[in-house]
Amino acid sequence: MSIEIKGLNSYYNRGSVYQIQALKDIDLSIGQGEFVGLIGHTGSGKSTLIQHINGLLKPDEGTVTVHGVTIDKDSKNLSELRKSVGLVFQYPEYQLFEETVFKDVAFGPKNIGVADEDIERRVRDALELVDLDFEEYAERSPFELSGGEKRRVAIAGVLAMEPTILMLDEPTAGLDPKARQDLLEELVRLHERRQMTLIMISHSMDEISKVAKRIIAMKKGEIVMDKPIEEAFEDVPFLERIGLGIPSISRLFYELRQCGFDYPKNLYSLEEAKTELLRGVRHDS
Repeated sequence: MSIEIKGLNSYYNRGSVYQIQALKDIDLSIGQGEFVGLIGHTGSGKSTLIQHINGLLKPDEGTVTVHGVTIDKDSKNLSELRKSVGLVFQYPEYQLFEETVFKDVAFGPKNIGVADEDIERRVRDALELVDLDFEEYAERSPFELSGGEKRRVAIAGVLAMEPTILMLDEPTAGLDPKARQDLLEELVRLHERRQMTLIMISHSMDEISKVAKRIIAMKKGEIVMDKPIEEAFEDVPFLERIGLGIPSISRLFYELRQCGFDYPKNLYSLEEAKTELLRGVRHDS
């Protein structure tokens, strides 16, 4: 397993009258190469969980094991682990600060001592992975780019560290619809090309359905659902009880199946929906 979490409990203001339990008895395994969607409302514990996976936070109780390295409340010297576990925060473009795109993407590798002759290769590869042409973007100021381009540069800065696990916290937040769709497509391509483990936080089931193969839902610090995506969207009553709902296309075909129509379960895109509806019309005629 790429990630193994056992009995993880985490508290804010522990031992004070303001103590809040942020994570409750988390047991979780994620295999190498999985694309996992982590979903839940604000305050459900999603961001706290992924910060434990790369060692930004340490467990108050329990353990987190990543690539054989175990983190507990006494762990120290986790810098090597953080090189292999990339974390992209919400609005990562706010962290851009260098004069050029090249310098910004190169900052991480330089900071960990990557040789100068290898840095350009890393920057070039990272920009290519997010579909930004090196020759066109390397010497441009990141502050002159569009919102979607800034987001990609920020993600490239994490990819230049060559992580084997990439975690993204609401990566489409604040983007316009086209930039949002473009970024989701890039994440799918990145996963296919690198076969890396991806964990994406979102509050949108529609977005998760377009990229992830497995959904983990959280509520009040607990994992309340962990299923393959096609099974998750079949449990509509449960999803509605925890306030998540399902993508509109999935709901349409769920209701049709409830009425006796024979449609597959794993339909999430408009193109797939159109194809299946036309197939049904032709069959009936």
